[in-house]
Amino acid sequence: MKNYKFWPGILLSVFFLWLALRGVNFEEMIDAIAKVSWWYLIPIGLVTLGTFLVRALRWRYLLSYEKHIKLHSLFSYTIIGFMANNVFPLRIGELARAYIIGKKEGISKVRSLGTIVMERIFDGITLLLFLTLILVYHPGFPDWVKKMGLMLAPVFFLALGGLIVLEWHQDWILKFTHWLTGHISPKLAGRIVEHLQSFIHGLAILRRVDHLLIAFFLSLVLWIVYAGIFHLALQAFHINHLPLYTALFVLTVTAFGVMLPSSPGFIGPFQYFCVKALILMGLEDKSLALSYAFFLHAVQYVLVTLVGLGYLWKENLSLSDLKKAEESEDQII
Repeated sequence: MKNYKFWPGILLSVFFLWLALRGVNFEEMIDAIAKVSWWYLIPIGLVTLGTFLVRALRWRYLLSYEKHIKLHSLFSYTIIGFMANNVFPLRIGELARAYIIGKKEGISKVRSLGTIVMERIFDGITLLLFLTLILVYHPGFPDWVKKMGLMLAPVFFLALGGLIVLEWHQDWILKFTHWLTGHISPKLAGRIVEHLQSFIHGLAILRRVDHLLIAFFLSLVLWIVYAGIFHLALQAFHINHLPLYTALFVLTVTAFGVMLPSSPGFIGPFQYFCVKALILMGLEDKSLALSYAFFLHAVQYVLVTLVGLGYLWKENLSLSDLKKAEESEDQII
C-alpha cells in the first residue's frame, strides 16, 4: 500500500466525521435509533440489491459490443467491486471489476475500464439533472448548493465530450499519440497506443445515439431506485414532514459528497453530506439526521460487504486476488 495515496483519504474522512459529530446529542441519537421501525430493513435490503441488478443490466448493455455476458455474472462482478470499495482504500473496486471480468470473461481490463468510465459519467449527468430539477422547485437553497452543480456540470460534460472525441477520431488520436510518445521510447509508444486503443473500444456505444439514450434511461432508473432506499430509511425514522423529493435531494448531495477521497466505505463524507442535505430540507434535529445517516450507511455497508464476500467465494476468488487489481493499475500506467 502506498501511504502517500492512503493517508489523504483517511484524514478527510476523520475531518468530515468530526464535522458531522460536532454539536450532536448522543443520547438523542440513541433514542432515535431505538424508535426505528426495524422491519424496514427488509425492503431497504431488497431495493439495495435491486440497484446492483440495474447496474449489471446497464453494464451488460455497455459491454454488448464486446461480448454477451450473463446478467447474473455481471451482478456478481459488480457487487464484488463495491464490496472492495468497502474494505480496501483508494477505491480499487472499479479496478477490481475490470480485473475480475478480464479473468472470468477474457475481456481486456483496459477495455472494460472504458465502459466503467462511461458508467460514472452517466451517473454524474443523471445526478446533475436531479439537482437541477430540485433547484427549480426549491430555489431557496444556499449558494454553495448551486455552485456545486455549476462546478460539477463542466466536469462531467467535458468528460463525455472528450470520450466522444476519442471514439469518433480514434485513428488520428492514436497516430498522434504514437508520434508523440515515440520520441521518448518506441516500446513505450506501442504499449500506450495498445492500451489507449483497447480503452477506446470500450466506448463503442458512443457511436449510436439510440444506444446512448437507453444507457441514460437505465441510469435514470438506477438513481430513482437508489432514492427509494433513502425514502424507505426516512420512513423507518418516521420523518414524514419533509417534501416528497427530500430523498432524491439527500441522495444527490451525498453521492456527490462521497466522490471526495475518503477511507474505505466513504465513512465521514457520507455522514456529513447526508446530514447537511437533511438540514437544508428542513430537518432541524441534527442528532436525528446523523442517526439516519449512520443507520442508512451501516445497512448498505454491511449488506453489500457480506453479499460481495459471498459472491467472491462463489467465483473462487479471494481478497488477495482483488489486491492484484491495484498492481494491474501500476502495470497499465
